Amino acid sequence: MGTIAHDSITAAASERDRERIIAFRNGLPDRWRTLLVGPVPPLVNGYEFWAFLPDGSKEWWSTSDEGDRYRTEFADLLDEIRADFAYVRFGGDFGIEYGAAVIRES
Repeated sequence: MGTIAHDSITAAASERDRERIIAFRNGLPDRWRTLLVGPVPPLVNGYEFWAFLPDGSKEWWSTSDEGDRYRTEFADLLDEIRADFAYVRFGGDFGIEYGAAVIRES
């Protein structure tokens, strides 16, 4: 069993932290790397944008647990480099279980 919940992180980081984030992504297992998107350049200023997208699994499945661990490690890195971010949960099997909630933020 399990309930679908979409967990994701959106971040704005400095260009100077690009290599650390890329190194983190390169340390993920191959199938997880495509879920960490970026850097996306801004129209102005020196930020770059990143997104760790939902994995699509149900809560309490091993894939969901693995994704929770990787997203937490990514949020820890974002804290360390002092990036702005929001780790959010939204959706559900019928779109009503969770609404939207912030799990963690910078």
